[in-house]
Amino acid sequence: MLERLSIVIVDDDTIVRDMLHDVIDTHFPASFVMGVGDLRDARALVETFIPTLMLVDRQLPDGDGLDLVREVRANPSLARTRIVVMTAEASDMVRDAARAAGADMFLAKPFPIGAVVATVRAVTDAVG
Repeated sequence: MLERLSIVIVDDDTIVRDMLHDVIDTHFPASFVMGVGDLRDARALVETFIPTLMLVDRQLPDGDGLDLVREVRANPSLARTRIVVMTAEASDMVRDAARAAGADMFLAKPFPIGAVVATVRAVTDAVG
């Protein structure tokens, strides 16, 4: 696995962002984690920062998180960034849409802590 992970959490729910940040800090202590609450801030962040992993909520106050996934996939400088889409809509249609947009994995909300750890580990091991 990579020595130091850089992770961006994109979720408008501060409780979810804080929980994910705490879980990642606990299980991946060498990580650098940043959280933002909307597409605008996420877009601004990835203009200057290339994360190892992005955890992106599907429903954000200023649009669909899958639009961000497509934008990241279209940006050659972010080609190695892994993306996990998170959503309470766990239907096959939503999973298929996330994969079609370019997501590497999918987490259905509410998710247990173990699922977050396993997902981050699986995605980052694939990169490292």
